[in-house]
Amino acid sequence: MSFPRSKFKPVKLDKLKCDCEYIEACRGGCRYRAENFGDALGKDLYRCALYDIIKAKADVHEAGLSLRKGVSQ
Repeated sequence: MSFPRSKFKPVKLDKLKCDCEYIEACRGGCRYRAENFGDALGKDLYRCALYDIIKAKADVHEAGLSLRKGVSQ
């Protein structure tokens, strides 16, 4: 798998598909990781795990698989 070597442009928080109470603190996490989970404007599930939105590493993996298959949470 190869990834383009381009920078992600800054994104305003209100454009992200994050709907949790920690958005101001986490700033939406990493756009690169979010894109790897299927959507550059979506959730960075590792940042969600950091804030205990997703409790365990297995949940992050499972949620990532769901996002890649197009299943919403």
